[in-house]
Amino acid sequence: MITQLSIANFKPFLHLDINLSNLNILTGLNGMGKSSLIQALLLLRQSFSDGVLTQGLRINGDLVELGTANDIFNKLTLADSSLDVEINNNLCWKFRRSTGNFLPILPNTNTNIQDFALFNTNFQYIGTERLAPKEYHEKDDYTVTIAKQISKVKGQCEYAIHFLSHFAAIEVIEPLRHPQAVDNRLISQTNAWMSEISPGVRIDLEEQINSVKLNFKFDNGADYTDPIKPQNTGFGISYALPLVVATLSAVPNGLLLFENPEAHIHPAGQASLAKLFAIAAQAGVQLFIETHSDHIINGTLVSMKKFLNGNTGINPLNARIFYFSRNPENAYQVDCMPVQLTQSGKIANPPSGFFDQFSKDFKYLLSPVNG
Repeated sequence: MITQLSIANFKPFLHLDINLSNLNILTGLNGMGKSSLIQALLLLRQSFSDGVLTQGLRINGDLVELGTANDIFNKLTLADSSLDVEINNNLCWKFRRSTGNFLPILPNTNTNIQDFALFNTNFQYIGTERLAPKEYHEKDDYTVTIAKQISKVKGQCEYAIHFLSHFAAIEVIEPLRHPQAVDNRLISQTNAWMSEISPGVRIDLEEQINSVKLNFKFDNGADYTDPIKPQNTGFGISYALPLVVATLSAVPNGLLLFENPEAHIHPAGQASLAKLFAIAAQAGVQLFIETHSDHIINGTLVSMKKFLNGNTGINPLNARIFYFSRNPENAYQVDCMPVQLTQSGKIANPPSGFFDQFSKDFKYLLSPVNG
């Protein structure tokens, strides 16, 4: 698990040094560096997966395309400065600036990095640009059966349905098992958790030679409806499905990077996702959640209080919320502030701008009308 992360001279981070936990929620206004933190990790994984991390950093690849060295070095860095990433105070990479899109590595002694989920199959990345709902999903036997990934390109989840079909019978770890599921298999657990997002939904898969056909059915009392194409059920169900599959298939010490999990999902569904994320984190899975949703935040706080009341949830000590903001004295530097959580799972002294728009609007609505 990544317990400490330092980044220097990368994009908005002249220097970033943060302590992490099981559940790490990244918040802040647009353009403040939340995605940049995730990109720093993705660059390491991308370079490792391409077999070049011992030589340098590949800036453009399947996971991220960031341009050239000039695009990713912080604008305040000196010409001879390196781009540095350090994990857990003992794994450190230093990359020398170049004129192209490959940064040569400076001498290092990192070993056994495959012990970290960032560099093995216990990893999933789901990006913001997930694929639109569709009926037929292509297969990729290497990506799914060997690498055990639901995405290959930019976290689009293009193989999530093949993954679900192939691993349908694996057992979900005990803490993540939904009480309403018919058994412990991934497909059954996925149906149960998805029913919290869209009541009564059931996933209908049909294996074909080069693809997997996906449809949805809905509980119709004594039976289920006829299959309905994903295109005719809206974006929310299709967008939530990979998140649920990735989380339910995770194992302790696994690593999940999720960007904007709330996209196209109803507030109640977002709260259910937050509950699932919190349970997974309490079970030892590490999650990085980049979000603009107060429902994800509130759902996490609810899970903290449930834990303190003796129910399923997350210990407040196993969750951290970070607020990213532009340094008022330096536009090229972003500050990352841990949001203070009390022992009772509440937010203490939230920073200015931290999900306060509702309060601002409500205060205005309660004010008298002029004239």
